[in-house]
Amino acid sequence: MLENLAIATTTGYALEFEHTRSEGIVASPVAGSVPQNASLVRLHAPMEYLTVYFAGERQGAPPILPSSKSYFQNYNRVLIAGGRYGFVIPTFGGHIWHVAGFFRYVVVGPEGLDSNFALAKMPWEGQAVTDFYVPADNFQAGMINAALGNPRGLSLTPAAQLLAQELKQYG
Repeated sequence: MLENLAIATTTGYALEFEHTRSEGIVASPVAGSVPQNASLVRLHAPMEYLTVYFAGERQGAPPILPSSKSYFQNYNRVLIAGGRYGFVIPTFGGHIWHVAGFFRYVVVGPEGLDSNFALAKMPWEGQAVTDFYVPADNFQAGMINAALGNPRGLSLTPAAQLLAQELKQYG
């Protein structure tokens, strides 16, 4: 049976943006008897990275996905790594296409973790590309009480709680 690509439908699409920064500072204890204070040692200048993870699923045709050239006019982003993975499931009515991957960019001129944070660009069929981001004004000092574990007065959704738990493993 031939597939009708004109009626292909997107069944799933997701983008995840990760903005990371390394100050190049390591806490290193100075040789001496216990207890000995740690000293801060700078190994390199601050560096920032932007990693874009994407996944798409579409029935009847390949999904629409971001390009590694997404930032070709933004000279503050330079592609340094990436990868793609895909598979196709044949069905009686056509095929279901699955694709996932990532692009890693270095941020040439550091912007800081309080800069605008892009969250999604969704290229759905027949719709304009939309841009969702957290503006720089939303990053405010003094909101987090370390004793509480969550920002004061914020009731986190189960999804946000799972994300927070996942991040604690790396923190």
